[in-house]
Amino acid sequence: MEYDFEYVAIGKTSSDCTTPFKIKFDKKITLGEFIKQILTKNEWGYIEIGKDRIEYCGNKIPTPNLFTKLYDKTINECYASGGWSRMDYDIVLDDM
Repeated sequence: MEYDFEYVAIGKTSSDCTTPFKIKFDKKITLGEFIKQILTKNEWGYIEIGKDRIEYCGNKIPTPNLFTKLYDKTINECYASGGWSRMDYDIVLDDM
């Protein structure tokens, strides 16, 4: 699958093999589109927006989840941290 984003390392890999990333988007993307794409990566971790956080695993996410009502909002910026099969995402939406 082709993704509308790439991981750009913004720090060194730590002793636990995790690396901090800034997510660089090829185009404006909504939260729903982004989540749909990361669920195809066979990872697990957490997605945070502000103080809210949900866990995802593989292609599964809690339904209904805290972010469903935000799926049509555009992502302003996104940071990630992880390695191997875990990746956590911290997302800032345009309207927040």
